Amino acid sequence: MSADWAPPPVDESLKAAYASRTRKPRPGILAGADVGLFEAKRPPGPNDWLNGPGVKDRNGQSFAQWNMERRRRPQRGDVIRLVPLGDIDSDCLDLEWLVQCVQCFFTGMTVQVLPAFPTSELLKRITHREDRGFGTQLLTADIHAHLESVHGKQGRVNAFATMAFTLFDLYPRPEWNFVFGQARPNTGTGVFSFARYQRCSRKQFHLRCAKVLCHELGHLFGLMHCIWFQCLMCGSNGDWESDQHPVHVCPVCLAKLDAALGGLNLVAREASLEEFWERSGYTEEAVWCQRRREAMERTASTQKGRPDPDNHDESAAACGERLGLRTSAYSRNTRTVNATLEAAPKRVAAPKRVAIHCPGRSGLSPRPAQRFGQGRSTPPLAPATTPLPAARPFANGLSADPRPSGARR
Repeated sequence: MSADWAPPPVDESLKAAYASRTRKPRPGILAGADVGLFEAKRPPGPNDWLNGPGVKDRNGQSFAQWNMERRRRPQRGDVIRLVPLGDIDSDCLDLEWLVQCVQCFFTGMTVQVLPAFPTSELLKRITHREDRGFGTQLLTADIHAHLESVHGKQGRVNAFATMAFTLFDLYPRPEWNFVFGQARPNTGTGVFSFARYQRCSRKQFHLRCAKVLCHELGHLFGLMHCIWFQCLMCGSNGDWESDQHPVHVCPVCLAKLDAALGGLNLVAREASLEEFWERSGYTEEAVWCQRRREAMERTASTQKGRPDPDNHDESAAACGERLGLRTSAYSRNTRTVNATLEAAPKRVAAPKRVAIHCPGRSGLSPRPAQRFGQGRSTPPLAPATTPLPAARPFANGLSADPRPSGARR
């Protein structure tokens, strides 16, 4: 493909959210497009992802293509399991804040955090090499081998996706300088590093961490790199490019996420994200979520009491039944949001200290988000009950299906 490749026009990009040529997505997916909420994908620069390792992504992945592929899908009771690698100072990275972000983004999925793997043990078990500008580097293949021992069913809890993260730099093979992260959608494991995102303010660092964590987890739900809009799922060749991408998903990627999670209450999801970003001090992100939520509410109000002639795709309803999800209403002050076409279920009063309501199996977030820059002591997360078993030996190099991401992402 030529270097002068250009992204598709907006009209074509919106149609990529359709289940077929004539079957529109369910109400709410395209909300906000009529008021220009979604920025068209920018033409890539000479050093950007789509003119480098991401040339292979230029064809894009539509919702119809995602829906036709045979892939793993979460079942009822499945969780997202996070694995911190190495000692992580809470003054550097607020882990609980990050968990709340994932909880709101993947509404309906419970997030489980394993105890951090101590640095002393990590360097004994994982192949590593000397500093190349961002500290000691860890070999991703060894990390994937270790993740196999903590992925899947642990006790009565099954992890659909297991994601490790670290402040150590990573490399996938000896001839590579580094890699931001690496995901294996077929098995549901991934690892990524925050090491190259730290040279900025604490607030921007946390925003970068939230972006890359949700992006890499999106790959484990089968979402490929986005070419349709400026979107969280766009590939990046470095922080200069990822900083241009929003922390939100476009209509095409939202359609995929909605189907993967079993049919979401889209308004409630957007409201919980709006509340999360507002309380964390990210005004621009909160205002964007507010505009999208209001557009979804307008769409829902026009659809009330009206059958949807295009709703012959049973994927959302059937998948919701498979996961055992129930759509709930989101109540905030005197405003009640109800995005369902059926009668709203009974509202349950939230606990006094809970600020974010993430509907679905996961229930409510652990505590209100806090603004960065305010002095506070964050209580440690309750450790998971499952101990961290020893990693199996693994030869240097890569396994059969590596998917490097990040600088090669």
